[in-house]
Amino acid sequence: REPARAVDWTQRRQVQGKESLPTVVVVVVVAMGCAPSTEEEQVTKALDRKLRQEYNATKDVIKILLLGTGGCGKSTIMKQMKRITKNTMTPVEIKEYTVTIRDNLLSALKQIATAAMHQFGYDDELKKDILGITNKFAEWSPTVIANHASKGMEGKELKELSTEVSKFMADPVIQKTISRGNEYCLLDSASYYIKEVGVPAIMATDFAPKFEHIVRSRKATESINEYHFERGGSKLTMIDVGGQRGRRKQWIKCFDNVTVILFIASIAEYDMMLEECATRSRMHESYDVFNGIRNLEFFDDTPIILFLNKVDILREKIAAKPFVFEDFEGDGKSEDDVLDFVKNYYIDGDDNMIVHKTMAIDNNNIENIWTDVEKYIFQHNLDGVGMMDQ
Repeated sequence: REPARAVDWTQRRQVQGKESLPTVVVVVVVAMGCAPSTEEEQVTKALDRKLRQEYNATKDVIKILLLGTGGCGKSTIMKQMKRITKNTMTPVEIKEYTVTIRDNLLSALKQIATAAMHQFGYDDELKKDILGITNKFAEWSPTVIANHASKGMEGKELKELSTEVSKFMADPVIQKTISRGNEYCLLDSASYYIKEVGVPAIMATDFAPKFEHIVRSRKATESINEYHFERGGSKLTMIDVGGQRGRRKQWIKCFDNVTVILFIASIAEYDMMLEECATRSRMHESYDVFNGIRNLEFFDDTPIILFLNKVDILREKIAAKPFVFEDFEGDGKSEDDVLDFVKNYYIDGDDNMIVHKTMAIDNNNIENIWTDVEKYIFQHNLDGVGMMDQ
């Protein structure tokens, strides 16, 4: 018989002298007139085995998908889950977070300097030596400092940087700029790192961040991160994907076989604008993304749990300045009024929506909420299995 011929699906046809798009080919291998050869049977069986193995490996896994816009706290929830499930960080991971925290601090200082000089027009009020320090920030980076460690320069550079930053922070204009942080998207953890931890501690050569430091660190999720763990004899996978506009195109890769979606919404960003679009409200963006996800037919049978996150930051904000948002008619300094309004804003009449008010950096808060969420997930998964078995 004639040997099998592989079909090249990338071939393009000529139609009336013009090249057309590739034709979809259903038959990949064409065998002329007789049964497959032994070699072909082996390939087919090997492919079948692989598909069965992949199916068996994933069919019993509870898949939890974390969604939300950039900076909402998805990665913080993931860190908390690793802590709750006793996932101990390695020395390498701790070293990486040391670099991240220093980078967060320096990024915040650059944000403050830029806002002071260009957004608020404070440059005439800044002392000359402070202006000189701001120019240096562009030259410093934790990565550069870490690379110099092998040359014995890390200690000297860190000490010099710590001294310069302390001078910068002591300037009254800088303090005034920090107090207006909501107007230029200052990093949430900036005040904590500067006031609670302290610049000298972070810049010390022996700085080894604790979990309370790490959980507040911020690093944009640029890829799809998966965390696999077991609870009560069940296998779970939690997936974190980037929330910035440019990263959302990755989300569709994670949509298959999702057991539950945890949508994280930062309720402290009601008065802030997107980094990607300075005229677009962050809360409007978050609501539109949330609404888009829950209206997808793909997720008709997938429960969505809403986390209204960063209640702690919201509390600080409304204590300093009353909450203001379109259609809000309550007491802008009442936490209950504000939380009820934001909850109703998101659920938009869907009283069956499961909603939790969260503080992702608070260990006890997340542990208590996860206990409730975990019970719901397991029950929903059992109900789903029962329906499939009927």
